[in-house]
Amino acid sequence: RYEHDALTLEILRGDGRRLVMSPGQDIQHVLKQASAFIRNWLVVVPSQMPVQEMASLDADRICILTGADKAAIVGCYGLVKDLAATWSESDLEHRPIELVVVGAEQNRAIQVCEHLNRMSAEHMELELPLLGALQKAGPIDSTVRISIPLEKSISVEELIHLMHQLEEHRSDRFDEPAATAVKPPPGQLAIEPEPQSDRAEHVIASISHGQLLQEEQDDQYRHIAS
Repeated sequence: RYEHDALTLEILRGDGRRLVMSPGQDIQHVLKQASAFIRNWLVVVPSQMPVQEMASLDADRICILTGADKAAIVGCYGLVKDLAATWSESDLEHRPIELVVVGAEQNRAIQVCEHLNRMSAEHMELELPLLGALQKAGPIDSTVRISIPLEKSISVEELIHLMHQLEEHRSDRFDEPAATAVKPPPGQLAIEPEPQSDRAEHVIASISHGQLLQEEQDDQYRHIAS
């Protein structure tokens, strides 16, 4: 999570696992330790990050947090529109976008998502699935929390690139040579069983739209990650 003066690494639902950070260790070393038991990476980008930089991130998908009021919905749609335009104009790969509606019940969150999908389908041909509704965030088990000053950290692009490298390294270690393919019925694709491993599965870039208190942001991100 990129904050105003630090990069914070937090591990949620870590089953009691601990990381020990010695003085002088950099973020690369810490992430390498953490990657041993991380399944999903959630990168909370800086709040003032330009849309052009967001659009170029090599994340598996993008999660946008939005409120349910009119101003938040309009702002969220504007962000989606700007991302889509940047992808098209720059010939960049489109990333799946998911929504999290905060401060609203499930029914209201569904209404917000449907409204945004009607607008995006009409003008951009994008689907915006609802990842979840967070009316009120409760406590989540946080096994590890480490903060590194921004001047000693790395950029968002470098961080995501490092996460992909760690994921590929773990994939190489855990790949099994023999996986039996299941023969599908006619007209369906064959899917090979995926080797069982603890490797990371997703890198998610999270963008918060609207103003939230820092402690509220922390709680929302913990629930999305878990």
